[in-house]
Amino acid sequence: MSEIRINKLNNYQPPKTSGQPKKEETTQQEIKQEPTLSQKAPDEVLGFMANQAMLGKAGITGKKAVDVNKYVDTESKERIEKIMVAFEANILKTAETAIKEFGISERAASDAAIIGFNRKFLV
Repeated sequence: MSEIRINKLNNYQPPKTSGQPKKEETTQQEIKQEPTLSQKAPDEVLGFMANQAMLGKAGITGKKAVDVNKYVDTESKERIEKIMVAFEANILKTAETAIKEFGISERAASDAAIIGFNRKFLV
């Protein structure tokens, strides 16, 4: 029992390395060359950015029909459809009220109705 040394129980001693550290050899492949960059005129850069935005590279495809029956049963499907119809009717009613009271455009009224919904239910 006297041979157990409690102060050395969790003491980790890493193994010693022998000799001097190896020198790193650099080869031609490891040396990376900086790419040469040429300065562009600001108008040229802005024109390029505008053209890239106009190209529409998103690749948006047409609407694909989703087979809802794969994911939910018919009762849930009917319930969700009723809720969505009620939601759209509520948003349209709110937008029409905003058009009448404030005299704003349909787009602005629709945005205001959606923002109101988000503040009421999602925040």
